[in-house]
Order: sequence, then structure tokens, then C-alpha cells
Amino acid sequence: MSPGSHLLARARRAGDGDGDEGLRAAVAADAVRLHRAQARIGREVVWSEVSVTIAPGEFAAILGPNGSGKTTLLRVLLGELALAHGSASVLGVPPGAAICPSGGISTRARGFAVSIW
Repeated sequence: MSPGSHLLARARRAGDGDGDEGLRAAVAADAVRLHRAQARIGREVVWSEVSVTIAPGEFAAILGPNGSGKTTLLRVLLGELALAHGSASVLGVPPGAAICPSGGISTRARGFAVSIW
């Protein structure tokens, strides 16, 4: 994914402060964390050097043109695709380990309706 080809939009819950300090102190783990992540499909690098943190209670939108790596990002977060480089965690554990039927991350098979809470 080239710089500027995607946008991660965020919205805080009503009542949250301007900074992350209070929110980060109140939780043990980030909802989603990627650090210098690179995803590949075969030999093709889909995106690289991606670092993002989404705190619990934040809402995030993954926006971008066709082929920019949105579905690849979801596959990484669900544990369906391993990163080529870097690190990722969901609810403080490796991707895929946090998936449970009663909470955390939910998906609809091949429908890509994904919720992270």
C-alpha cells in the first residue's frame, strides 16, 4: 500500500478526553496493534511498514481503493495470513488467538462482516 492510498479514520466514544493517557492507563492491552508490519501474498508485498494502534473503545474505518490491502489487513488480524515482517496483536495476543464465538472478534464466513470490541 503506497503512502496516501489508504486512510484510517477514528472516532472516540463520547466523553473521552482529547489525549490517550487516561484511556491507555485504564486498559491492559490495545484492541489492535501493528508495528512495522509487512504483508505478502506470494512474492508480492501488499503493504509494508504499517504501524497503528487502536485502543479499546475506539472505532476505526479501513478505507482505500481496490487492491490497496484492506482485506489483507483483516486476514492478518483474524490470523488467516501471517505477517512477512513486523508484529501484530489483537486484544494483547497474536492474531487468531483472540477469536472466540462469544466475544472479541466476530466474522461472517466470507462476508467479511468484522467487529472488534
